[in-house]
This record gives sequence, C-alpha cells and structure tokens, in this order.
Amino acid sequence: MMPLLKGSYGFRPFPDSGQNNPLPAASAYNRHAFLRREGSSAFLLCDSGHAFATTGDFQNDARNHCAATTVLNLLLLSRAAEVPQPGTAAARALFLRVHRYIGNGPVFRLAPKATRLFRAEQIPLTAEAVSLRQIRSSSGSAGIAAFIAGELRRGNYCAVMVEAAVFAWHWVLVTGYKAAENGGTVLLVEDNWHRRSMQEYVPDNGSIVRGICVFHPLTPDK
Repeated sequence: MMPLLKGSYGFRPFPDSGQNNPLPAASAYNRHAFLRREGSSAFLLCDSGHAFATTGDFQNDARNHCAATTVLNLLLLSRAAEVPQPGTAAARALFLRVHRYIGNGPVFRLAPKATRLFRAEQIPLTAEAVSLRQIRSSSGSAGIAAFIAGELRRGNYCAVMVEAAVFAWHWVLVTGYKAAENGGTVLLVEDNWHRRSMQEYVPDNGSIVRGICVFHPLTPDK
C-alpha cells in the first residue's frame, strides 16, 4: 500500500488525464452522478479532473492509509461533504477525521468502516461490499470492470482493493471507464499517488482485485 510499490499494480497513465482544464457540461444519467465523455470511448465522472489528495500528504499522520485517502477523495469527488483543497491544513484535518473511522491498512472490510463514518459525520452516502465470487463465477475478470461501469452509470461510486503481491494491497477510487480494443472495459482510477493524472487499470492484470466497495448517494427521503 505504500508509494514504494508504485508501478507494481498494473496501472498505466491515462493519456488524456492530468490536464488542468475546465470540465465541459455533462449529461446526467440520473439525479446523483454525472458522466462526461472524454474522446471517443471514455466516460469520466464529473469533477474527476481536479486535484486529489495523495497518501504522501499524510505520511506523518498515518501508515498504509490508502483506504482512508480513497474515502477522502470520494468525499471530494462526490461533493457529499465540504472538502478543502488537497494539500492544505484543512484537508489534513478532514483526513484525520476520516482516518479515525477507517484506520491504517490493510483494510479488508471498508464498507462497514465507511458506513460508520458517514453516519457519524452525517454524510449522505452508504457503503456496500460486493461479492467478487459471484461476479467471477458468472463472467470472470472481464465482468468486474463491466460491473463497476454499470454502477457508475447508475449513479454510484466505486473503490477497488487490489493485491500485487503478499502484503502489497492498495485501495483506489474509480473515476471512469473506457472501451478496450478487445471489446472489454478498462477502468480509470485515482491511485492516491498522483495529484491529477488518472491511471488505466484492467482488473486482474498486474494485480488481483480482492475487494469492491460501492458507495450509494442517499436521496433526501432516505
């Protein structure tokens, strides 16, 4: 989970990311989440082009803290909570509040920890762990990316835990997806190591997906 293992998870830079440009108007798939088209085959969550927090921002406050950083970036991306500019003292203060519930890693059960945070801080999100066994048994590794793309289209957010080697686990936040040349789906992720640029990731290619957490925005009547 530490930046020392950068590059060992199968991540590849998404060539169209990292640009500090205003985001274009997005078409709403539903009332919660928005996807914008990037080029001919990619769809990104709106607000995925701004600066994200990195694990390096909090290296003196926690260890193996990719899960907590992922949740902090989720709050920034979803606008479910007021999140200060990454790299500031205010962002650090919010990270410490998040870390109080998520803790140091490895975090194998993110959903219940995130749910406790959301309830305590009155954040309008819920978290749900997904059965990887069911997805793999029906459609294999390709089904993982297809499942996550479907969740984004339904207005939900997703985080993925990957394992590159024994004792090398890492949580990332999914920020979009694109069509692969072979007809499959490539995930676009914020790896918590880069402030702006997104990474491409093909599930189980370079690292094994060990967990998926889906975050559902709450409607006012829930």
